[in-house]
Amino acid sequence: MKNVFALVGLFLALAMFPSPAPAAVPQTLVHTGHLSDAQGKPVDATLAFGFTLFTSESGDESVWTEEHADVVVKNGAYTVTLGQFNAVTPELFFKYGNLWLEISVGAQKLLPRQKVSSVPFALVSHDAIGAIHPASVTVNGKTVIDTEGKWTGDPAGMAGVQQIDTTAPLYGGPITNTGAIGITKAAADADGYLSKEDWTAFGAKQTRITGLCPNGQCAVAVNSDGTLVCEPCAGGVSKVDTGSGLTGGPITGEGTISLDKTLTDIWYVNTEGDVMSGGLKITPAGGFSVGTDQLVCLDTGNVGIGTATPAAKLHVAGDATIGGDLTITGGGLKGFVQYAEDDTETQSQTTTWVTKISLTLEQGTYLVNALGDFRHSSDPAGGTEVRIYNTTDTAVMYGPVSLNVADTTTYQSLNWLKQLTLTKQTTVALQFRSTTGALYRAYMKMARLKAERVD
Repeated sequence: MKNVFALVGLFLALAMFPSPAPAAVPQTLVHTGHLSDAQGKPVDATLAFGFTLFTSESGDESVWTEEHADVVVKNGAYTVTLGQFNAVTPELFFKYGNLWLEISVGAQKLLPRQKVSSVPFALVSHDAIGAIHPASVTVNGKTVIDTEGKWTGDPAGMAGVQQIDTTAPLYGGPITNTGAIGITKAAADADGYLSKEDWTAFGAKQTRITGLCPNGQCAVAVNSDGTLVCEPCAGGVSKVDTGSGLTGGPITGEGTISLDKTLTDIWYVNTEGDVMSGGLKITPAGGFSVGTDQLVCLDTGNVGIGTATPAAKLHVAGDATIGGDLTITGGGLKGFVQYAEDDTETQSQTTTWVTKISLTLEQGTYLVNALGDFRHSSDPAGGTEVRIYNTTDTAVMYGPVSLNVADTTTYQSLNWLKQLTLTKQTTVALQFRSTTGALYRAYMKMARLKAERVD
């Protein structure tokens, strides 16, 4: 088979119609050829083509290859876009310069190889003419202008400041390469500038401030020798007097204000715990409070201990301990419980009544609970009597209750509840005795007398 082909318009798509705006360089080449058979007739068929770029006309070094399996050849003419499957990069031409294209149809190579030539417009691509629009500029693999347009290359040789001139009172210019700029001290005074030397020569250098202003005066200026110019302080405190409860005034300079402890109509307690004498009257609006609900005195007259809202003249939120007698006048203690007890064993050797325990109760109605453990000495016919006795009026309030104890070694318990109404302060006692004379003893232990106010 005879094959004829032609390489025309290889760079047609790249160079004939350049884009008016910056765009990516195409990585393809358009190849057009003509194929005829051995008789010279144009071929009409779909054939497999192969394309390879070599660095020489007959050598074996190839740098690029691409296969096109279904190329339509009609009346001998065909067109193939090279780089569809394997990009034809500009670096190939930068690196190797001249390249030769070898074409094969099926297994047959079409020789000779064809040298790749430039299209007319591409002839000037070696030297840029007109505006360029690079994303960055690289020389020999080193970026000299980055993507933001900043110069990143060697600054040597770049043009900078050409000349620096100076005017009075500066000196040293003009500078075209290197040099120093200074201030002409001789011209400083005339030009309105003061140097350190000028300032010292004028005698105007400030010395250390000395002296103080007297009490009641303030510094308004500093003399050149460091002394102060003092005048009466304007707008400041010039005198402090002391009123009731304070001592130490009047103060016009320096002094101390203290509490006047000699006063008899004003009392106070400091953190050291002053000893107070006389009465204490609390009259501030709203009362006063000490600590957190420790002691609260309201302007209503109610006093609270352990509560910030006392509901009575004395309101104790918590337990109260009385070290001495507690005397209640008026309505007494509503709901108050009193009791006395004795755990020890007490004996009565005769028929004389023995007072075990007692309570002093104010006027009112009480539920009185009496209890205890009792036994007799030895006679089964003997016994023990127990009663609640009014020692104030020498009258029996309840009882006596007789307990016959058959077993003289075992205690028998007594526990009863009785309501008593008292018309005045009365001492109530729990008493017991033996009923059989001096030879037979009665015993009581674990006794308690409890009274609960119910009216």
